[in-house]
Amino acid sequence: MTSKIPSGFRPLLGRVLIQPDALPETIGGSSILAPDSYRDRKGAAIDRGRVVAVGDGCYTFDQHGDSWTGLKPAVGDHVLFPRYGGRELELDGDEYRLMEDKEIYAVID
Repeated sequence: MTSKIPSGFRPLLGRVLIQPDALPETIGGSSILAPDSYRDRKGAAIDRGRVVAVGDGCYTFDQHGDSWTGLKPAVGDHVLFPRYGGRELELDGDEYRLMEDKEIYAVID
């Protein structure tokens, strides 16, 4: 699966566009079909994907005032994110997930 930025789409502020990895069809390369619950562990539904576009960042506010914060995930990073987080989008015939950067659990090296 190649990751490309959908034509004319640019996330705003602290949002990240992720192209989810495909679900495994079988378990361990065998002929056993993998149900959706295969990837769930103790109710923690986590998906994996590649970042294809990021916003410019956002303002954060605290007791010391406000400041501009850049985004941590970068285009091309593999990330873990909640299966039911963000918004599902279909752009140029491909499925994507648009979410705030703070919803992403981890960047995978």
